[in-house]
Amino acid sequence: MLAPQKPGAVRRCLTSAPLEMACDQIAAELLMPFEQLRKCDLHALSVDTLIALSHKFGVSIQAMAMRISKLKIPKPSIGFCRWEHGSAQELWYVGKRLWLTPRPHFVAFERAMESAATVRMKDDWDSQGQTYPVLMEVRRLGKDFLIGLFWG
Repeated sequence: MLAPQKPGAVRRCLTSAPLEMACDQIAAELLMPFEQLRKCDLHALSVDTLIALSHKFGVSIQAMAMRISKLKIPKPSIGFCRWEHGSAQELWYVGKRLWLTPRPHFVAFERAMESAATVRMKDDWDSQGQTYPVLMEVRRLGKDFLIGLFWG
């Protein structure tokens, strides 16, 4: 479907090659067609909905988050973290970046790690001396991971 490229020239990182980004877009459209996504109620997106959609379409949570972020609907930012030594280490983030650190600290993260249920709450984050409210929904996945939706 696309022009061939030399082996080894494709890389997977935040600054992916144009060919890699084109392949990702084609895969997203084949695996998660807009017409099928449009039938889902994405205006009330939740952690549980995001996980259910990733299962329904047979894709990773990250792929689903990226596909949803491309749609022209109001949506939260979505982040995935590993819980290490009492703090969250961001592994990936999709959407408007609400903070600058790869180790954001929120009470919701701590509560989610202690609970089997999804934690919904408002918290504050500081940026250059100013405090901003963040509405969030965070859920523990497995032993050491957190998935979160953030509105701010």
